Amino acid sequence: MSTPLWPEELVSAGAEREVLEAFLDCQRRQIKAKIAGVSEDAARRRIVPSMTTLAGLIKHLTTVERNWFQR
Repeated sequence: MSTPLWPEELVSAGAEREVLEAFLDCQRRQIKAKIAGVSEDAARRRIVPSMTTLAGLIKHLTTVERNWFQR
């Protein structure tokens, strides 16, 4: 039996905006799944030399996406 396709898989040849939005929806789902259950303290903890945190990464992704869609 075949697995149902995600919306971004169905929109492989649509309008540019439609494909971009489907791709971003997929990326959002993946990020949400990866950080599910992470406490706020853990999200703010710096565990790599660059001092990056999960919370900082989410803030960055949100800002970049907002800037793209407001321009």
